[in-house]
Amino acid sequence: MKDMSLNKNRDSLQFISDFLLFCQVECQFSEHTCRSYDFDLRQFEKIVSHLGSFREMLSFYVSWLNDQGYKDSTVNRKVSVVHSFSNYLINEGVLTDSVALSFPKIKNIHRLPYVLDVNHVDLLLSQPDVNTFFGLRDRVLLECLYSVGLRVSECINIKVDDVDVDLMTIRVEGKGARFRVVPLTLKVMDVLRTYFLCLDQSSCYLFCNKLGEKMTRQAVFYSVKKYAKAANLEHTCISPHSFRHAFATHLIEGNARLRDVQLLLGHSHVSSTQIYTTISNNYVKSAYIQAHPRAML
Repeated sequence: MKDMSLNKNRDSLQFISDFLLFCQVECQFSEHTCRSYDFDLRQFEKIVSHLGSFREMLSFYVSWLNDQGYKDSTVNRKVSVVHSFSNYLINEGVLTDSVALSFPKIKNIHRLPYVLDVNHVDLLLSQPDVNTFFGLRDRVLLECLYSVGLRVSECINIKVDDVDVDLMTIRVEGKGARFRVVPLTLKVMDVLRTYFLCLDQSSCYLFCNKLGEKMTRQAVFYSVKKYAKAANLEHTCISPHSFRHAFATHLIEGNARLRDVQLLLGHSHVSSTQIYTTISNNYVKSAYIQAHPRAML
């Protein structure tokens, strides 16, 4: 079975399950990533189950994705998942190395993210009613998204013990189970101290719902949308990740070093951080004035 046909192989779904286990245990991918891989691979298996060779499957799948109107970035992501799956099958001896040559080069248009300005951030942070427990919780949540620059998955997995009040730091588990320690500002500490006084002592996670359970990604998304609507900013397509974009961009505009921003964001590669230098015209202008000999005359 050197050019695998998933539908003819009774173990096709088992291969997917084995691959997901490999991603979780060996690669230490996050639960969210593994769920996304699971969805994409089962979609792939369902769509191409009537075809023969792996090359036919891949070609048909890419055409199907384009016909469905998926964005180039989404098609790239889904094909990348299948590519990773095929590499796993090659290593397991199920597919030949030549299968890798079947993967198409898909044009990916990089769109710069929308970035909130400081006034809009302040307006959003002022929306939660801090006189109520859940309003106070949401204020701390928004502060962690913006003032600390955390991802949603990082926020909801913060445990109370991860916060060091004395050192004013927070321990964060990022992608790939990589941990980093991020400093907290005085403003964040002020609202955190108040929040700790109201927080149930039995709480393990910093952000819990009414049932005392860990907040979900969907709940965070809903809260951000609710406050954006209250601030009359719903037209700006604000999401939880918008705060992280603002965090990085505002640091760059404040002349923070790119390497420091990379560490704070938890990026493995500086190339992921460099996009914020493109967004910030002030950064480019400042770098030009400092570096070019004619600009210093």
